[in-house]
Amino acid sequence: MILHIFMTTIMPILVMAVAGFVLDRRFQMDLDTLSKINFYIVCPAFLFINTYQYRFSDSTLDLVNLNIVIFVLTLIGALVLERLLRMTPERAGILRNSILFNNCGNIGVPLIIFIYSNTPYLDVAGSTPWLQAAIAVQIIVFAFQNIVTNSFGFYFAGKGQLSSRDAVKLVFSMPIIYAVILGLGLNQANIDITHLFIWPALENFSNALVMIALFTLGVQLSRTPFQFFKRDVLVASFGRLVMGPGIALVCL
Repeated sequence: MILHIFMTTIMPILVMAVAGFVLDRRFQMDLDTLSKINFYIVCPAFLFINTYQYRFSDSTLDLVNLNIVIFVLTLIGALVLERLLRMTPERAGILRNSILFNNCGNIGVPLIIFIYSNTPYLDVAGSTPWLQAAIAVQIIVFAFQNIVTNSFGFYFAGKGQLSSRDAVKLVFSMPIIYAVILGLGLNQANIDITHLFIWPALENFSNALVMIALFTLGVQLSRTPFQFFKRDVLVASFGRLVMGPGIALVCL
C-alpha cells in the first residue's frame, strides 16, 4: 500500500516538479511569467469552476470556522516559539510566516487530485466519487490561505509597516477573490453557464493547474538555497510539520 501511494501520488508530483527544476537550471525559465499565469489565469479558473459546481452543505461553514481556529492557535504557537528563542523582529516575522502559511496551491491541490483519483478512492466502475468533495474542502483551505497570506503574511514580513487599509486593498486586488465570489453567486442563483463559449476555455485553464503549479514550484526550488541544519530552519520545520498538524488534529 505504501509503495502504491508513493508511485501513484508522490512520484507524479516529483516528476513535474523535477521537470521545472531541471529546465530552469538548463534554460533559466521566466519565473515571473509562470507565476503570473498561475496567479491571474489558472488558479482563478480552477477556483471559479469548482466553486460554481460545489454543492454547499451545513459542513461548509464548519470548514471555514475550523480554518480560522487552526490559524489563530498556530499563530499563538508561533508567538510562543519566538518568545522562547528571543528572536529579533525580522527573524520572528520570517519564522511566523513559515509556520502559518503553507503551499496549498502549488502542492496541496495536486496532492488532493492525485490521492482521490487513485485506489482506494475509486469505485467499482473506476470513477472518483470522493474527488469532488475533497477538492471542495481544498478550495476553502486554498482561498483562506491566499487571503491570510496576502494580508497577515505581508503585514508580518513588513514588521507591521502595512496598514490595515493597505492589507484590505491587497486582498481585493487578488483575482481569486472575484473568481470565488462570481462562482458562488452563479452557483446560488442556479445559472447554467456550461453551454457558453467561455466554459471550455475555463475548463482547460483549470485543468492546467497541476502542471503549471508543480512546474513553477520546481523552478522556485532550483533558485532556493538550501540550509537544512540552521536553528531557525529546524524550528520552522518543527512548527510547520509537527505543531501545525498537531493543532489541526486536536481541533478535529
